[in-house]
Amino acid sequence: MTVEPSHWDFALTVVLIAALWFLYKITFLLIQHAMKTAGKELHAPNTLKTILGIFYGIIGIVGIVKIFDLSVTPLMASLGIGGIIVGLALQEPLGNLFAGIFILTTGVVKEGEAVGIGDDVSGVVEVVRINHTVIKTYDGRRVIIPNRRVWQSNIVHYWPGEARRLEFTVGIPYGVDQERAVKALWKAIETSEHVVQDLGNNVIFKGFGPSSVDYNVYVWFRRESWGKIQNEIARRIVECLKEEGIEIPYPQLDVHVRREA
Repeated sequence: MTVEPSHWDFALTVVLIAALWFLYKITFLLIQHAMKTAGKELHAPNTLKTILGIFYGIIGIVGIVKIFDLSVTPLMASLGIGGIIVGLALQEPLGNLFAGIFILTTGVVKEGEAVGIGDDVSGVVEVVRINHTVIKTYDGRRVIIPNRRVWQSNIVHYWPGEARRLEFTVGIPYGVDQERAVKALWKAIETSEHVVQDLGNNVIFKGFGPSSVDYNVYVWFRRESWGKIQNEIARRIVECLKEEGIEIPYPQLDVHVRREA
């Protein structure tokens, strides 16, 4: 015998949803307050909201099933072939759903991180939602990537630590004392205000170029110096080389003309 739902069932459902919404809000505020009290910053508030939403959403679904005394077994049995068709249609959304859960629980990408996803998207993670991840690119675009693609792609973390290394090549003329030139390059590194001095900076011979002896220069810098370090270290290298009377060479081509007798 089927029991019709009463007005009390609907009223109880409304109360349950309102209570869970209140708990969702108050839980987030309590976690935020606890982090602030501990002197730590909540780095991924939107991601935390998504996790809390999933948690209380599952509780709500279970509660509604209990209130209306629903049995999922007959429902699943009655789906039949229609259930297979629906399952195939939902394959991609469900794939994004489970990938989102894996991303949120494993933390492979986190809100506020600078990352590269695949070969064509790089920027800062704005938020990780249950079915997609939002990336704000460095030129101001917002890219929404399905979580299934995020989970299956190569992910590059541009700032896994407190500092990052910059590397570039400097050419020194062949006619210059190379030891003196290398000392000038080291002076540029050691007198730069944006270079972190204790993380393994280096100047290493690269090879003999067409017009110069080439050296790779490696310098470490912190996140806040991004955008300043390249101009500043280039300026210091030019200044230090000039102090030694060394000019960075431009490409040269020697042409030999042979006279026929």
